[in-house]
Parts: sequence; structure tokens; C-alpha cells
Amino acid sequence: MTARLLFGFLVLGAVRPAAAQWRTGQVTVLGAGAYAPAVPNGPGWSPDYPPPGKDGMAGFNADLSFVVGRFSMGPEFGYFHGDHRRVLSVGGVTRWELAGGRLRPHAAAGGGAYFWDRTVTVQLPPGNPFPAYPQWAGDDHYFTLNAGGGVTAGTPDRRFSAVAEVRAHRSFMTRGAGGQRVLLTIALGGRVAW
Repeated sequence: MTARLLFGFLVLGAVRPAAAQWRTGQVTVLGAGAYAPAVPNGPGWSPDYPPPGKDGMAGFNADLSFVVGRFSMGPEFGYFHGDHRRVLSVGGVTRWELAGGRLRPHAAAGGGAYFWDRTVTVQLPPGNPFPAYPQWAGDDHYFTLNAGGGVTAGTPDRRFSAVAEVRAHRSFMTRGAGGQRVLLTIALGGRVAW
């Protein structure tokens, strides 16, 4: 009997927590469109290895965050892919809800290891019967910070909420050729809280 009652409370709790209960964790998954501006030409680039050009990308961000009041923080993973550029990120994100209610604006900031790749054209030696072909090559940019904001739709006591977010990402440390990498993302998705 006790097990049945406990199971019933767990099922009811999965639908809607009590109004006075604070969330302790959440998973957020956002599908995103992204834009990477061209990297300016400068030291480290050559006609055979020019800087990366601009590219539009699609991808996602996913995070598992711990929640204290209106503040959340946790690890985040992201991947964005375009025709000529791609970005893989592993790091963390923090969000601060600025207001309560059904529409809750929030500020977001994060950072971590970002792996910025781009396509290069491989030129084969003269006399080779095969044409030049594109190949992915790493830019070797690692430490990147991001900041932005968004809005969460859904009352705070609900398990499920819709999330929209805009962030700008910028690299600050590199081992490769010069020029900072920048990524602008517009994301839409959902959040499950417990």
C-alpha cells in the first residue's frame, strides 16, 4: 500500500509540482540557427590558406542545470554545422531569471572549449588525375565566452516550459592563425524542470 501511494505522489509530482516547491534541476534543449561572420585577413593567413569566410549554420545546445531560486548553472554541450564551418562546444552556462510570471526574461552567460572547424580546398600535385577537393580542418580555437538573454514561457510551477534565447559567442584564446572567431545564435526549444 505504501509503495502504491508513493508511486501515485511521484506521478502527480511529475505533472505539476506544488506552487511553493522550488525547482532543483532542469534540462534545456534548444534548436538553433547560427551565423559566423568572416574572420578578417591578417597575420597567419596566406593565399593558400585564407581565413574562414562567413557561413550560416544550424544546430543545438543542451544543458543540465542545477537551480537555486531564479539562478541556474550547469554543464552545456553544443554543435553547429554549416556548408563551410562547424563548431563543437563543451562548457557551462548560467541563467538568471529577471522576473516571475508566465513570461520570464532571463540573462545568460557561459563559456568553455569551442572547436572551430572550416573547410579547406586540398590541391593535389600537378599531373594528378584527381581534382582538388574540400576537407574539414580545425582552427584550433579553444577558450570562448558567450552572453545573451531570452525568455521562458510557462508558469514557474510547471515542469515543462518553452524557451527562446539569443547569444553571442567569441573566442579569446587560440593556437592557430590570427583573428577572433564569433558566432551568433538564435535558439528555440524547451525545458524540463524537477
